[in-house]
Amino acid sequence: MLQGLNNQKVLSFNQSLLLHNLYIHQKQSAAALAKTMGLSVTAVCRLAETLIAEDKVEYVKGDKPTRGRSSGLLTLKHHQGFIACLNVRPTAIDYLMTTEYGEIVEDIKFLPITLTTKEDLVATLKELIATLHSNYPKAPFKVAIAMHGQVDYQTGVSLFMPQAPWHSSLHLKYLLQKDLGIEVLVDNDCVMRALAQKWALLRSDSELPDLCVINIDYGVGSAFLVNGSIFRGPLYSSGQIGHTIVDPNGRICSCGRVGCLETIASAKSLQENINRQRRLLHMETALSFEELLSAYQQGDLMVMQAVDFAALNLGRAIYNFLNVININHIYLYGRMCEFGAPFLSRIREQALLNPFDDGSLIKSVATSIELGTLSEAEQLAGIGFLYAENTLLDLGLNG
Repeated sequence: MLQGLNNQKVLSFNQSLLLHNLYIHQKQSAAALAKTMGLSVTAVCRLAETLIAEDKVEYVKGDKPTRGRSSGLLTLKHHQGFIACLNVRPTAIDYLMTTEYGEIVEDIKFLPITLTTKEDLVATLKELIATLHSNYPKAPFKVAIAMHGQVDYQTGVSLFMPQAPWHSSLHLKYLLQKDLGIEVLVDNDCVMRALAQKWALLRSDSELPDLCVINIDYGVGSAFLVNGSIFRGPLYSSGQIGHTIVDPNGRICSCGRVGCLETIASAKSLQENINRQRRLLHMETALSFEELLSAYQQGDLMVMQAVDFAALNLGRAIYNFLNVININHIYLYGRMCEFGAPFLSRIREQALLNPFDDGSLIKSVATSIELGTLSEAEQLAGIGFLYAENTLLDLGLNG
């Protein structure tokens, strides 16, 4: 049976909505909040006074002088908390520090690694996190880690990392929290980018559509944002577009199956496939990815054909999932995007053959496939927003 909201529930909801807006915009005047929330300035000030008394909100000076008890800008009460954001790749750990509200406070850094055993990875992460924590000894400190492959977000278990030499689960959150005594959250690296894209849109006052982020790098992965929340699926394997089969007679993939998209379209596979062709032609010198990119820009026919074939298969894979899930805003990230406009054009050519979108639809629902514009640091900071997502979920305003 549906029931009405009493005054206390209305008050609680409005307080949560005010906190939600401050989480997004970080600093806002009472007048701006009133306009966004559909309340009077007086009502917003009363809500703020309650939250100030609860040590959740404070006034700070704005750029323009104001008068009255609502002078300045409202912001969330900062307790000088910090989040260490880490992304574990097959060859390196990327890391930086943010505030608890997503502000980047240190430049991105890269620690080269070689994935040998699970134990070695855990030991490396412990040492790195302990070092980062020592730089902020008196502040609340949390850790957010992005991993490729299948991750159980609820328990912080890396279930399957296709690019790792082991194929068993790794209880990363438990092992780190047990030995370091620090709160840890773990999720997929494409979720990291989807959250970064979401919060960039929110903080630029842009519309937040359902969207998909596809990362085309050493592997090919994706993450979906539906109704403002990450869709993970009950097995936490949503978005594994790189392991859709595009060539049943193709190469064996790192996942163990044959002919996955990842064996054709990832940066790693592109490099391997071209160097294999070069060896067959008695061209013994193996090219790095950077050398492949240079050769592509200089018009090397072999490289151009391989890149075109990768883009062709990516476009077909995106076409298939567009017809299934119908998410129309797609952002591409990863090293393969460095091939630029021709690469994107080839993907669009295949993907936008959707029979249900004849190009006449209004802009807000027409399919859009774009190269992502967030920097590496902004992408990495996205994993730290796992804590913001949890806060908003607790407020009943996310998902």
